[in-house]
Amino acid sequence: MTDPLRISVPSGPQIVAAIYETVLRPELVDRFCVAQQVAPLGKVAPLPVASESVLQASEVASHFSRSLEILEQKWRQLGCPDPLVALADPIQNDWAEAGPTGARGWLLLDLERRPLRCCQSFLAGVPTAGMSTPEGSAVGAKLATGEGGPLSALELTEAASGALREFTRHILGPEFSWQDFRVLETFLPDKILLCRPVWVGPSAQADSQAAALVDVQSRVETSRQPAAGAVALMIEVLDAAWPVGSADCIAGTFGLGPQEVDLLQQCLTGQAQETDLSQALSLSAAKVGIPGAVELIRLAGFLLREAAQDLAISQGLQLPPSFLVIGDAGEDTQCFRLGAETGQPVIFVHGMIDGIAGVQRLQGQLRTSGFRVYAPMRGGYGASRPVPGTNQQLNAYVAQIEALIDQENLQRPILLGHRSGAIFARAIALQLRGRIGGVVGVAPELPLKQTRNYKNLRGHQKGLAICASYLPVLVPLVLKSWSRSVRRRGAATLVRRQAQPGSRALAEINAMELDPVLGLSHALLMQQAGAGFLADLALSKLGDWLQTAQNMAPTIYLCGQEETSLPQEGLYPALKGEEKIQTRICAEAGNVLFYVRPELVLAALEELATEPPPATGVL
Repeated sequence: MTDPLRISVPSGPQIVAAIYETVLRPELVDRFCVAQQVAPLGKVAPLPVASESVLQASEVASHFSRSLEILEQKWRQLGCPDPLVALADPIQNDWAEAGPTGARGWLLLDLERRPLRCCQSFLAGVPTAGMSTPEGSAVGAKLATGEGGPLSALELTEAASGALREFTRHILGPEFSWQDFRVLETFLPDKILLCRPVWVGPSAQADSQAAALVDVQSRVETSRQPAAGAVALMIEVLDAAWPVGSADCIAGTFGLGPQEVDLLQQCLTGQAQETDLSQALSLSAAKVGIPGAVELIRLAGFLLREAAQDLAISQGLQLPPSFLVIGDAGEDTQCFRLGAETGQPVIFVHGMIDGIAGVQRLQGQLRTSGFRVYAPMRGGYGASRPVPGTNQQLNAYVAQIEALIDQENLQRPILLGHRSGAIFARAIALQLRGRIGGVVGVAPELPLKQTRNYKNLRGHQKGLAICASYLPVLVPLVLKSWSRSVRRRGAATLVRRQAQPGSRALAEINAMELDPVLGLSHALLMQQAGAGFLADLALSKLGDWLQTAQNMAPTIYLCGQEETSLPQEGLYPALKGEEKIQTRICAEAGNVLFYVRPELVLAALEELATEPPPATGVL
């Protein structure tokens, strides 16, 4: 099993998605200008065969070709505008259809380093009078660079400022090529600046300007040196990261050798020693089917930054991104997004103790495996409101999930229930039936209906359960005491206390760094003073409909040996011919199976995503 806390080589679909993400950008339309297309590009030496990589060079080239076709089609629909026109108002021109334009940064400068165009992310706190922006109208006058101007937002280092001046002189010299670029260092965290020349002379595409086309072609064919007013500098702010394991990741992704990886590392960390990297990186790019050096830098930077963010989420340094789902009655559901941007949808149904921590640790593996995971919080947890009333927990959460499916247009998502979340997952599957593609229950927990169900509980968890049944007035006090104990001992105690004493699983849990990720989940649990936890403790009336089994989606329960009595204890009734349920036992994993055997969870999801379980019944 791949270490969930170390970056891994991305999957083929992940690379393909990154190609389209890094190509379908309005600031890249200059590549279609005739002047840049007919400029001499130099000869490319015969290329060696690339080492083993995730995708064949022909596959990579095919996706780059298709993504560029999409971008060019959009550009032609807009009348083949030159970059100054195309970037004047991309929102009005509906560039969003061409692809994500997100929170990236770019700045277009003339050769005197005065801003011509900039994107929205440069506008906050930056004077923009007289400059055309995506959200403003073109005024014609240029904004002179000054203290606090758009160029200052780049936070160039002193060395980068010098390199930018040198590159400007180079563009006006005889050795200029449209393939030239510079990577500039910036004080912006986890960013680099990619600086390249852009044609901004007379439009060479419109029929009404055929004479300009002839003039442009003849001038470029006789000299590689463009007129000063016909070229500008595009500075792209790119994601850059080089976490532990990046060299192996890049080598495995693209099949590059050590020297090529080292050169790419220098670029992505802003430490490039050579001033002209275009030839060396162009050769590396051509080996793997990438059009050019800048495309390789964008793609590698995007993949590594994505991996670094996944790593931070897995380690508990930050929560996954979240959004609100609004129900028909106005209820708010905070829903976290994990895994891939596209692929098989999975809805994670959290338990009471460790929240989303178990699935959060698998962020990298979920993305690589192509699972698009949604983790909605029940009412009373995190920012989800309102808290469900007595005996309304199941119905309220079913409504939350139905609202999520409708809002995100999810097609037959798989439910992944952890611990007590397995009860809710079953309820959802039975209520929504045909809209659910399958259920995976990990270390499923029974509703606490009888005293004998408390035997596997320990410490404060046992005290809370008993108080909820016999002394409910004391529950808030015990809950506060438990939360203080968790903070004092470290959040890892939430999982450590669930493992069997002396077991191999406990030894594995003790070797993990779980405090950060479990600490985030515990904060979500207590965000509304534990209101959701208290509501779940009162869960006793399951409803007659939960005891039926007809037409339920294929289900896989992953259990430790202590859960082998689940069929007899009532999590699901006696099997009937129409129900497809498998129970898989993992010795010693028990309640912490999600943490010590995550490969079993991923395998069960993969099985339900590809085809129903092969047999009906309990294995």
